[in-house]
Amino acid sequence: MLSVAAGEERVTQLLAESGISLEIAVINAPDQIVLSGATVDIERALGLFVSHDIYVTRLKVIHGFHSRLMEPILDAFRQAFATVEFHSMTVRMIPSGGEQGVRLDQADYWINQLRQPVYFSAAVSALAAAGANTFIEAGPMPVLSRLGVRTHSEGTWIATMRKAGEERRQWLEAAGALFAAGVEVRLDTHDAKAPSVTLPLYVFDHSRYWFSRNPAADVRARGRQSGAQMRSLAGRRVDIA
Repeated sequence: MLSVAAGEERVTQLLAESGISLEIAVINAPDQIVLSGATVDIERALGLFVSHDIYVTRLKVIHGFHSRLMEPILDAFRQAFATVEFHSMTVRMIPSGGEQGVRLDQADYWINQLRQPVYFSAAVSALAAAGANTFIEAGPMPVLSRLGVRTHSEGTWIATMRKAGEERRQWLEAAGALFAAGVEVRLDTHDAKAPSVTLPLYVFDHSRYWFSRNPAADVRARGRQSGAQMRSLAGRRVDIA
């Protein structure tokens, strides 16, 4: 599989002109797609895009997912799903692939998605159209959040995990970012042993703590006195407050 930093139209045009038989596996963003297919075609496409100054990365996978290479296992996949008991969804979900009209709580959706492309960018657009504006990525690396912002740049994208850093701290930072975005966060369900801090619920008292001005101790006023008066202060203590 090959990640290509270019749009669908540009990529399909180059592949057709070069006679390379690869399929679009994922459309992550308007300017980022993933190709899938045989190894020999992947290697040819890699050189093709490099020659056109298009950034490309070969993905570390063991199969060509979302392509015709998955067809030999579809029947076995369907038999495995026959043992799964599906229930009606209680939370609304936006599909990122599969055929139109097939619900996520049906086995056909997951079987079809193994073979067909994933339209992640379209799913993000659908979420935004439905009113979603805060997105959280629950995964080991901030990958989808970086891609999603390229489709919906006005949204708030929050990653939960990164390679470096302490796990619990990263989750708490993500929870803090969600709270700052206006999402209700139940920290008591995350870590019951965490200490709690009671904060005041009243408006802070606006008290003035500056020293009151003492005209007799005003240095500027002293400076306007005569030289004789100033000399009389030598060796004396002057209270200025």
